[in-house]
Amino acid sequence: MVSEDELAHVYSFDLQFEGGRRTQFYRELFGYRSRTTRTDEGGHEKVYENFYPGLLTPLPHLKLGKSVIAVPKTAQGEVDNFFKDSRWESMELYTFDGILPPKDRMEAMEDALNRVVVGEDRTLESEIDSLCSLESRGSLDPEDRHRVRRVLEGAEELMEQDWTDGSKFSERLRERLDPLRGLTDRP
Repeated sequence: MVSEDELAHVYSFDLQFEGGRRTQFYRELFGYRSRTTRTDEGGHEKVYENFYPGLLTPLPHLKLGKSVIAVPKTAQGEVDNFFKDSRWESMELYTFDGILPPKDRMEAMEDALNRVVVGEDRTLESEIDSLCSLESRGSLDPEDRHRVRRVLEGAEELMEQDWTDGSKFSERLRERLDPLRGLTDRP
C-alpha cells in the first residue's frame, strides 16, 4: 500500500509560445540567476550575482525529462495554480499521479535543502552546518538567534513537503536540528 505522502504528481508540458513569454515561464517556474559586472572608479571589475527563486525553488521536485517534472502530492495545488495562470494558456499540459523510487524522492528532498536560501547566499543546508558547528564549539552569539530561528522555520516548511517513505528525511533533519532547538529562547 502506497501512502499519499509518497505519491508524485507528474506534469508534462509542451509550450506553444516562444520568446520573452517562454523565458518568463521558465524563470517563474524554476527561478534564475542574474550576473552583473560593474567597474568602480579605480577600474576594478566587481561581479554581482543574484538568485531569483521560482515556484519550484523551495519545493522538492524532480525533472524527469525536458518538460516533465514531478512534485509531491502535497505541492500539487500550488503547482496546478501556476499552470492554470492565463498567461500560459497556449500550452499542452498532461498530468497524472505516479510512484517514484524512494531513492529519487530522498534525492529531491536533499536537493531542496540545498536550494532553499535563508540568508544572503546561504542555503538551508549550509546554514544548518554552520550553526551546528558554532553550537558544538560553544561559539553561538546571542545575535545568531535570528539565524537559528530562520533555519528552524525554513526546515519546518520543507518538512511539510516530506516526500520520503515514513518521513525519513524529516526524521534525519530533526536529528540534525536538535542541538539548535531551544537556542532561540535563551537569554
